[in-house]
Amino acid sequence: MLHRLYISNFTLIDQISIDLENGFTIVTGQTGAGKSIILGALSLVLGKRAESDLLFDASKKCIIESEFSTRSKSVKHFLKVNDFDINETLILRRELLPNGKSRSFINDTPATLKQLSQVGGYVIDVHAQHENLKLGERTYRTFLVDAFGGHLDKVSEYRQQFEKVKMLKDALAELESDLFKQKQEQDYFEFLYNECEETSIVPGELTEKEELLKKLEHAEEIKSTLFSLSQLLSNDNNGIVELSFQAERTVAPISSYTSKLESLAARIGSIQLEIQDLADEVNQLESEVTLEPEQLSMVQDRVNLINQLLQKHQVQTESELISIRNELKEKLTQIEGGDEKIIERKKELDRELLILEQLGNELSQLRLDCASSFEKELINHLTHLGMPEAKFKIEFIKTNELEPLGNEIIEFGFTANKGVGLKKVHESASGGELSRILLAIKSIVSNKTNLPTIVFDEIDTGVSGEVANKMGDLMKLISKKIQVLAITHLPQIAAKGNAHYSVYKDHNSEKTLTKIELLEGDNRVIELAKMLSGDKLSTVAKENARILLDN
Repeated sequence: MLHRLYISNFTLIDQISIDLENGFTIVTGQTGAGKSIILGALSLVLGKRAESDLLFDASKKCIIESEFSTRSKSVKHFLKVNDFDINETLILRRELLPNGKSRSFINDTPATLKQLSQVGGYVIDVHAQHENLKLGERTYRTFLVDAFGGHLDKVSEYRQQFEKVKMLKDALAELESDLFKQKQEQDYFEFLYNECEETSIVPGELTEKEELLKKLEHAEEIKSTLFSLSQLLSNDNNGIVELSFQAERTVAPISSYTSKLESLAARIGSIQLEIQDLADEVNQLESEVTLEPEQLSMVQDRVNLINQLLQKHQVQTESELISIRNELKEKLTQIEGGDEKIIERKKELDRELLILEQLGNELSQLRLDCASSFEKELINHLTHLGMPEAKFKIEFIKTNELEPLGNEIIEFGFTANKGVGLKKVHESASGGELSRILLAIKSIVSNKTNLPTIVFDEIDTGVSGEVANKMGDLMKLISKKIQVLAITHLPQIAAKGNAHYSVYKDHNSEKTLTKIELLEGDNRVIELAKMLSGDKLSTVAKENARILLDN
């Protein structure tokens, strides 16, 4: 149940704190007093998105905090799964900051608006004024039948399976689309792969071939230069080799006279050997250089081919080309095995579809089984609420395929008048009739769910007199099992509450404030008397108010 609602710096509210008890709590106030502001604050702390300009003082933050007591297994599971603290109470808090941003908390741990909405749905049901229109929504009608039937777990199981099937369908469609595109490009992939494969590129090959190409392209120049160098080194008369021999022979006779001359002779001998070795190497290199036009052409073609592939695939090295070749091979392998993979995915989808169909059929049967009880209980309540000729029928229209809500579209047929055919309830019922229908539905559904708190926001719109009295009786009856908060403008309903709060505007400050007050004793009598006769109180109005309270 909702224990406490704290609101500060919100619209016309400076600061209020409302402590609530179990049973039937009434909230009244003149039109424009701010009842909707309080409900709006509650909606924000339950995850509704905030609009701009909601701060009473634009320089301060707004805080809205609600405290619930609950033993719901769903709440505990939610808190555990989402890593929130599990305490004896559930505290939801929303902060609206002056910069337009907002923050949300669950048990003092930061949370998202979606998480606020999820956990809030386990502890409170807010019936806003526009909810009558929700009877026109297929999703809402389906939920009401499922909640009444007590098979929401089966609905959850069906929806999970539906999402699984949807994911498989999407994955299969994507796989088929990809394979179609790949098959369109298969010839091109094969051409690129064969081009890389036939080239048989190895890492480092381009550097090696470019070096060989330089040698072949300049072979004539290299050979001519080496020949000239050989002549310079090895000429019989004045070659460097012969001159080194002469130098060695010249110094040899005097080398034994001193150690320095001996060292000098040794150095000349060493140079002579190095020059001779150099001459031999030049001669060898010169002999190895040959003019080979055919090999030059082959190497040029190879270097050009490798460079063309590098440029085509926009890479820098042979290793990257090899990686591209392997990727192309993998693509071709996937294309070749794509049809088999699609066949396997289709088999898996068929298996999961059978499970979904079975769950859908089970859900359809559960809905069908509870429909007559739903109709009977609802009609009993409507009769009690002043519609003795009311007829209500749940119609199941089979769908052509499985949908997120099941195998059928659920329609509510209704008429309040004898001899008049059934029409869709949201199209045929008046505002007052819709209010009574929704209250009756909430009554029978609340008996089937574990929801601890329900809020009715002027559900009595469009009714008066004895019908209003009956509606109050029904809300009072509901409050025997769960906490009920009712915002009402009817004294017949207000008098039935265990607790009565009045919302009013205080004009005594510089800025108009919305405030709330718990009414007791004479103050409550006066409030009811005003609801009966307006601001001009009379003894008769007060007496009538006391009679309402006594009854």
